Amino acid sequence: MDPYKVLGVQQGASEEEVKKAYRKQAMKHHPDKGGDPEKFKEIQGAYEKITNPQPEQFDQAAGFADILKNMFGGMNLNQQHQQHQQVNISIKEAFSGKTITIHSVEKRVCQKCACHSCHGAGHINIGGMFNAPCPECKGTKGRPCKDCTIEKNEVINLPAGLMSGQRISVNNSLVLVINIIATPEDPFTIEGNDLIFTQNVTFKESLIGKLFKIPLYTGEVEYKSNLLKINKKYIIKGAGLPPNGNLIIKFNVTDYPENFSDEQIKILETIL
Repeated sequence: MDPYKVLGVQQGASEEEVKKAYRKQAMKHHPDKGGDPEKFKEIQGAYEKITNPQPEQFDQAAGFADILKNMFGGMNLNQQHQQHQQVNISIKEAFSGKTITIHSVEKRVCQKCACHSCHGAGHINIGGMFNAPCPECKGTKGRPCKDCTIEKNEVINLPAGLMSGQRISVNNSLVLVINIIATPEDPFTIEGNDLIFTQNVTFKESLIGKLFKIPLYTGEVEYKSNLLKINKKYIIKGAGLPPNGNLIIKFNVTDYPENFSDEQIKILETIL
């Protein structure tokens, strides 16, 4: 049957008209959408006859394959096999950065498994979640061989200022997911890129103030508290995780009195 009639276009139609007609018919008759599998194959064959009338001349078909790639978004085997590897680091390492060595498994299509149109996937996307067999290789590609996998150890320099959940791309196949873990002996917790430091004070110290030291990773700093205000954030700007995190100081009063004597109440009424 005339392939142009199958696609519903006039003979001599432009490449753009053929592409649009093919996509419309493929979407309409795709088996996953309840279409007739035989009709879908007929549409696929018609498109191949129009766009690749001389299959043996690979270079001529390659141009149309590139058009298909642009039109359908071209499947990428590397994206399909992308792996996420979790990396645990301490708060101190998040603050200063760290060099790590990881075992990387990179999957990519080698030359003998490659296809200009589908990049080794064996199919092309025709919209949404629907795929069609690749008109160039007819799905015969996309069976990775041993040369499609590269295993190696890679040295990665993690920069200062990392946050939990942050992703670092190592290559097309591997993404590192950062997980910051606070150890029991660590003086800080984190919120975003802010360091949180909790200082215990007595009830008396919450009223008259206290001089104490904060063990920052760049060295200890002294901090003098005054009369503490409930729910107030005490902030040292720029002292958190790089590049712009802050240090937030929280106070925990350890010995609030259960009650006051009459004499103590009179004293408080006098001075407050």
